[in-house]
Amino acid sequence: PLANDGVGGYAETLTFMIYTDVNAAVLALESGEVDCISSSLSSAAQEELESNEGFDLVKVWSLGYGYVSFNYKNPMLADQTVRHAIAMTMDRESLVNIALGGSAMAMYTPISPVYENLTEGAATFPEFDIDGANALLDEAGYVDTNGDGIREYSDGTEMSFTLTCRNSTANIDSIANILKSNMEAAGIGLTANIVDPATYTDNVNTNMTFDMNYIEWGVIDDPDMALDAIYLSSATLNFMGYKNDEMDAILLEVKTISDPEVRKEKMMEFQELFVEELPTVNLLVREQGYGFSTEKWEGWDAQPGLYGVADCSNIVKVHLKQ
Repeated sequence: PLANDGVGGYAETLTFMIYTDVNAAVLALESGEVDCISSSLSSAAQEELESNEGFDLVKVWSLGYGYVSFNYKNPMLADQTVRHAIAMTMDRESLVNIALGGSAMAMYTPISPVYENLTEGAATFPEFDIDGANALLDEAGYVDTNGDGIREYSDGTEMSFTLTCRNSTANIDSIANILKSNMEAAGIGLTANIVDPATYTDNVNTNMTFDMNYIEWGVIDDPDMALDAIYLSSATLNFMGYKNDEMDAILLEVKTISDPEVRKEKMMEFQELFVEELPTVNLLVREQGYGFSTEKWEGWDAQPGLYGVADCSNIVKVHLKQ
């Protein structure tokens, strides 16, 4: 107790317990088996701990974000008009407030709003507008000819897609249902294919046998220097099959620029081109909540990233409670 200048001694050992289910981890925390949880918790788990005396949370914004991307191998999704219409069906406010219970913020720019210096004044995604999406598709010749509520193209191809998601994504059922409902209101069919992470990787990243996908990046730091890993034509993570010479030039040039203000100008060019092309539609940034017990230890802290309170820079601050 007298160590650490009288504040309280630091921990001498750190033991990691692995739980494959977040609910089991929460129960372990509540039973005293563990002192903290290094993974971000669902909205429901956060509410449970906040209402339970003896426990608390550290909350930070994620460095990643949730988005929907399009497989350009699908001829209909390769149509820029279709991508724009789909983007207009995406209601970020409902996703944030209904699907995620308010534990997220809407994302209207290609770069996360966490990076205010790169997004202030940037180009924004199409606004939520079901009527506008219907009008856009009508004008492009996608109409419901057989009266089943789903549009077809002139050759009879139905405008119906599969949305591939990981079952490990918190609240994914609610997210998929909102996307589906709004797309169907514009005459676009959507079937949610919610699979385990290994199957998701096989379908999306490896074989690219998907139409659309929803996923959330864990961390994208230094976006002005790292986005070539996703959107460059030759990038491994560019599983959309998106190819644009102008975009490639911007992403490669920005990595050679040392002046931050000049890099910012290039990132503005990137975002303007991005919302015109729409290889993905970025939707939300989660508020990550990390739970801990207040019974024995204090000094808990977290920064945006993957490990929360268990990150080395944070866990070394934890000391015995006085």
